[in-house]
Parts: sequence; C-alpha cells; structure tokens
Amino acid sequence: MIRLTRPSKPATLVRNTSKWKRNLLLAKTDAEKEKHKKKYDQPEVRTALETMCNSKCAYCESKIKHIATPQIEHYRPSSKWLHKTFAWENLLLACGKGLTLE
Repeated sequence: MIRLTRPSKPATLVRNTSKWKRNLLLAKTDAEKEKHKKKYDQPEVRTALETMCNSKCAYCESKIKHIATPQIEHYRPSSKWLHKTFAWENLLLACGKGLTLE
C-alpha cells in the first residue's frame, strides 16, 4: 500500500456525512441500507481520491485506468464498520482487481 497524504475533506462530505450516516444507521432492511450506502460516490470525492492517489490503486499501485474502472473502496470494510461508510479517512481509490477485503 502506498503512503498517502490526504487532502481536506471534500465539501460534499462535509455537508452530507451526518445526514447520510443517520439515514444508513436507521435503515431497517438490507434493501434500505443498500439505497443509502453509495452516497459517498460523488464526482468531487472521486476527484479528490484520484488526486490523492496519483490515479493509482492505493493497494497495488497500478495506474487504475490502465487496468480497470476506478472504484472507491473502504479501508475498513463497510460491511463490518457501517459507521465508517462515509468517513473521509476510510475512503481509498482502488482498481478492484483481487480485492477480497469485504
């Protein structure tokens, strides 16, 4: 894993994290949870992660666009750490090839 210097939290996360987290934690069914889980996948967040990671996978360091569509992944899996789903410090850019963390 490459060393990353994380920039400031994107404005969309600053504005919405509390609301998104509350809605996710209050969701009763898996379908309701899935509806709320990917709210962090915003252009502003994706751009900040691409800049932070130099357009490389945070895990294997490959230039992502050469091998796969960039994915926003969680360092701490959201399946086990639901309350960290929207945490800026938990989001990374990854190629998705061979990831079996969740």
